[in-house]
This record gives sequence, C-alpha cells and structure tokens, in this order.
Amino acid sequence: MDVWMFGFCSNERTYIWTRNKLKNFCYFTNWSPSLANFEARFDVENINATLCSHLIYAFANMDVVDLKLVKSEIGDDNGSLTNKQGRYFEFNKLKIRHSELVTLLSIGGANGKGWFQVVASETSMQTFAKNVAIFLRDRDFDGIDLDWEYPLELYRNKFTQLLQVFRREFENEAMQTSKPRLLVSIAVGVSEDTISKSYNIPEISSYVDYIQVMAYDFHGPWSQVTSFSSPLYSRGSNIRFNQQYSQQWAIDRWISGGAPRNKLVLGLTGIATTFTLANITDAGVGAAVTGAGKTGPYLGHEGHATYYRVCELIRNGAVYRFDEEQKMSYVVLEDQWAGYPTPKSMKEKVRFAHSRGLAGTMFWSLEVDDFKGTYCNAGQFPLLTAVYDTIQEMAPYASGQFTVQTTERPPITTVDFRLHHKTNKNGINFYDMVDSAQISSLNFLLLISCLCVYNIFSYGRHFR
Repeated sequence: MDVWMFGFCSNERTYIWTRNKLKNFCYFTNWSPSLANFEARFDVENINATLCSHLIYAFANMDVVDLKLVKSEIGDDNGSLTNKQGRYFEFNKLKIRHSELVTLLSIGGANGKGWFQVVASETSMQTFAKNVAIFLRDRDFDGIDLDWEYPLELYRNKFTQLLQVFRREFENEAMQTSKPRLLVSIAVGVSEDTISKSYNIPEISSYVDYIQVMAYDFHGPWSQVTSFSSPLYSRGSNIRFNQQYSQQWAIDRWISGGAPRNKLVLGLTGIATTFTLANITDAGVGAAVTGAGKTGPYLGHEGHATYYRVCELIRNGAVYRFDEEQKMSYVVLEDQWAGYPTPKSMKEKVRFAHSRGLAGTMFWSLEVDDFKGTYCNAGQFPLLTAVYDTIQEMAPYASGQFTVQTTERPPITTVDFRLHHKTNKNGINFYDMVDSAQISSLNFLLLISCLCVYNIFSYGRHFR
C-alpha cells in the first residue's frame, strides 16, 4: 500500500511518501513465438513471471467496423469462451502460480491502425471502451495498455477524451460487476516534439493508472554516428549529441509537464543498436558510420540485435567497453559496432527510477534477453534478473519527499451510451451503436416515461 501525506502551497503539493517496491512491467510480443530462427522463438511457456509484477501482452488489433478488439495473431485466441484455447488464456493462467501478477493487453504499437475511426465521435469511443471491457474480462486480463504512436496536434484532444471515456466506462463496469476496476495504461513518446504536440499531460494523467515512458530509440540505424538507443544520461561531453536524447531528460520532461511520479514508468529495452563503422580505427561513441549494422541471425533486422547476440559476438572475439557517462556498453568486432545495456546498466537505471520516485520500470521485450541462459554465462534472463534484484535492494529505502505541480482531475460526466447489447453465436458479448432513428425513438419514449412519472408524483403530492 502507498501512504501519502501532502501539504498545499498554491498549486503545488509536497508529498512525503512511503510506498511499496518499484513495479516491473514486462512486454510479451505475440510474434516472437514465430520468429524465423527457431533458436530465437519465445512463447508463453518461456516467461519467468517471478521477475515481473505486471505482464503486458502485445498486441491486439482494433476492428474499426464493429468497434471492438480482435486478435492480431492466429494463435492468440480460438474465438470461443466455452472451449478456451490460445495464448491469451495460457498467458493469464500464469496468475494461478503467481497470485499477485497483473496482466494487461496492449493495443496499437508502431504499426497500430484504427485510432482515427475509434475517436471519430463520443459514441464510437463509448462503444469501443465497452467492448474492450468485455474482451478483457472474457480473457481474464486486468486492464488495457493504449499505445497510440502518436496523436500529435490533430488528435491531441481526442486522445484525452478517449482516455476519459475509458476511465468512466471502466469505473461503471466495475460498479455493475462488483469487480476491481480494469486498469488503464498508456505508452507514450519521449521527444519534445511528440510530447508537446500529443499530450495534455496533467489531464491525461488524471485518467490513467500508469504512463509507460518509451525511453528508448533515441538513436538507431538512422543515426550518423555510433550511439545508444537507451542511454540513461545525455552525452554532455560531445556537443554534437542532442542533450534531450536520454532517459533522464525524458522522465524529467514528463515530471515537469505535470505527470505524477507515482504513475510514471521508465521504459527499458534489451535491444542493441548496431552500426557499420566508417573507419575501424575510430570506434568509440560518436564515431562515423556508413550505415546500420549487418542483419543478425535472430531478429532478422539490420541495425538491431538481441542482448544474447551481443554476448555471442563477445564469445567470437568482440572487444567490450563500458561507457560511464551514459551507463551503457558497446562492443566492436572488425567494422561492426553494437551499443547495448548490460545488467550493470539495468541496475543504474532502476536506481535512477527509484531516485525519481517513479512507479517502476518497463522492459521491452522479453524475447530479446538471454531467456535460455545459454549465451551470456549469467543464467536465464540476466537483464531482467538485474532489474528484479535491484528492485528488491531498493525496497527498504522506498521513501522520500518531493514537490510537484498539480491539476485537479476534471469531473467525469455520466453519458447516455445509446448502445445495443448483443451476443453472438459463440456466446461472446459485445455492444453495437444504435442508429439515429432508433435514438430518436428512444429519446421520445424516455420523454414520455419522465412525463408519466412526474404526473404520478404531482398527483400524489396534491392529495397528501
């Protein structure tokens, strides 16, 4: 349980907090079981749920016609609630052995489609939110993770409204079912341009439970020099580097923008960024490159590699270096350069998250760690284990004080949903929007009912 005491000074609150240990959110990707390289394939059975407080299943798709969720991979769900089969169900069965585990279903992602249709109107958002609640309950998820990349200026207000609708519907659903409210999590960007254009930070913070700050991909195969995807600190020693490209800057930007620290989650990744050096004698951080690194055998993408692929390169003779300034590592093998996080990096990042009073950390994604423990000589999941161990170390020191700007949460207004409840042939429930003619009829009947009730009460008062 988190215990909070606070004092008021203008629109600031000073929090003195004592809280539980940091949470660790772990993403499972539903395409990892079918990666081309059999050695790289990662399925639900490979998850070590002990290392995660929350598991997030990525991704489900949006059906923009019926405004509901649908599976994105054939193995996710067999579409039946009487003979439940598929990874959704196996994923949530992990809670049988791990009673405190919380699971969420993520929608969207870098290639996510359907947001524009979902937010087309208040009614479409309400329909979608109600259908999402049913989908989550039927598959035993505890909440939703919304990963819209990115709303930008055109849909900034729509995104805020969508989150308000989700929170309202989930609260209503919890009251109706007497179940714990479904959680609302969002995955958000980190560049100044994306943040300022996409998010009304104080308002969206009032509707969500967690804000997953995707603090990686600051650099990548598109970069002109060797650099890290997820550096903890900016590279102040080199003015050629953008000083906003670091996890510290991103978290502090969200805090200064009005996000509550106890909702912010620092995003981590085990993916290495690889480059081809222009000159093998110049191989430090910031060295010139000719392009992305060669395609590796596991992920199948140039410019990116798994953590265990880097361990394999070291076994093949790559030279290892740790960069103290940004708390990241890199290896060099001939003209190939890879920047990546190590267990040492992960420990530093968890300590940083603790120092900022954050809710926890997030790891993208499970299949890129050395999950079999056969490459890095450090057991299974060495990166995640470093995160977990450091969280345990920090637990006795989970207290502190800080002051934040606050904005009161706008009231959530109850709205007539104007929806039809339906059940399909497989016994699956969903909601459908009512057309305008039906709405007019319903409004007329409602008016007549209200008049009748009013007349009855007036008659009763007259003869008392």
